[in-house]
Amino acid sequence: MPQKMDRLKVLLLSSQEPSTDLLREILSRRVLLATAWNREELFHLLRTGRYDVFLCDWEFRGSDWKEVCSEIRQYDPDLPAIVVCRLAGEQEWIEVLEAGCFDILSVPYFDYLVLAVLEQAVASREALSRRTAA
Repeated sequence: MPQKMDRLKVLLLSSQEPSTDLLREILSRRVLLATAWNREELFHLLRTGRYDVFLCDWEFRGSDWKEVCSEIRQYDPDLPAIVVCRLAGEQEWIEVLEAGCFDILSVPYFDYLVLAVLEQAVASREALSRRTAA
């Protein structure tokens, strides 16, 4: 597992470029970012690469974000999934957690907040790996 944020490999699924512009800008400065614009690209990237965190746009067109996150868990059960949403309140946060995702990120996207959530997701994944290996 990577130790520095600039070494993290993050996979983002978004069908609406403008809704994730700022987030992609923040991420591209700090992590290795791969963006999929549809399910076909997403699963191609998953087959050909290894990622530390998966981000899924709440407003992804072509499928429900819950469906996509469920498929991701079947493909890689240890990959932390984080949902990105323009407007997120308590109900959305609960929905994301009940769907088995790690967390939700909503606007405004601040560098420190985005990076903190990614760090927590990776740390949680590493802790689970160590616990199951013991």
